[in-house]
Amino acid sequence: MKIIVVIVTFNRHTHLRRCLDSLKSLQDQYNCETKVVLNGMDKLSKDIVEGHYLKPELIQCFSPQTPAFCRNLALKNEEFEYAFFLDDDAYLPSGYTPLIKSLLASKTRPHIFGGPDLSPPDASLFAHSVGIAQQSPLATASTRFRHMKIAEPLSDKGIAVSEKKLILCNLWVSQHIWNQVGGFDTRFTRNEENIFLEKAVKLTDSVFYFSHLFVFHSKKENPLTLIRAVFKSGFFRVQSALLTDIPLPLIYLVPLIFNFYLIFIISNLNSPLIFFLPALCYVFANFATSLWVCRRNQLFKALPLVMIIQFMINVFYGLGTLWGVLGKIETKSQN
Repeated sequence: MKIIVVIVTFNRHTHLRRCLDSLKSLQDQYNCETKVVLNGMDKLSKDIVEGHYLKPELIQCFSPQTPAFCRNLALKNEEFEYAFFLDDDAYLPSGYTPLIKSLLASKTRPHIFGGPDLSPPDASLFAHSVGIAQQSPLATASTRFRHMKIAEPLSDKGIAVSEKKLILCNLWVSQHIWNQVGGFDTRFTRNEENIFLEKAVKLTDSVFYFSHLFVFHSKKENPLTLIRAVFKSGFFRVQSALLTDIPLPLIYLVPLIFNFYLIFIISNLNSPLIFFLPALCYVFANFATSLWVCRRNQLFKALPLVMIIQFMINVFYGLGTLWGVLGKIETKSQN
């Protein structure tokens, strides 16, 4: 069985080395070929790839492209049974390869599968808090399963899913489906996996989520990087609906409505108290869900940060969706 691991990287040297190191057990078990796409001029990353003992193949994009373009480039004219998409700031835990070995030994291997991403054990308190907040239904709604393990035994059997539970930093795709869909939409800097998966589920129902097949994935280390990422997620979610035939579920517009409500009450502080009732309900919901996910992760000291991060996600995702309606994506040259 041939597996191609696809990693896109630029200027994240420490993360990249750890990511590559974690692939040793997978490469020992399978005919596993790792392709690293260097998305821009980055000599240190180039040296890491060229000198790594696993001997990954380096693919150079001399001018920055969308990550979707880079991933398509890595698989162009290749033959494989599975492509495994892994982010450069993610890495495999020690138990990952045995789970893959058990899964791929099945007679009915899924066409597409994956699992969640979790905060690394050595993450800072802020980064841990981001990972915990991502598990809350108030912050990420139905996509929260991308960032959390769920109870056994259902998780061991795998859950048939749509795109909402699968994440690009831990995604396996068979060549049959890859070729049928035609790869990722290269216009998108983010959200390309959602577009791909929405198309794929029309071609196959063999799409599974395995909760315990997780990777460790670095979370945002400060508020500014978090804001940028959340804003872009909202922007590209709306753009994917406007530029493709992928529907936009109404739940993704709730943060935008929440922003309009906040503007209204801030502009009308003398309004009757009943107008402030939704705000009070939100504060309670934020506290309750933050307490739940902190208890679930046994990290109660993160509670204030998780509450703040949930609020930031709600506000800036909403602003991103608004810009998704008003703005447009930038087209990158392809080389």
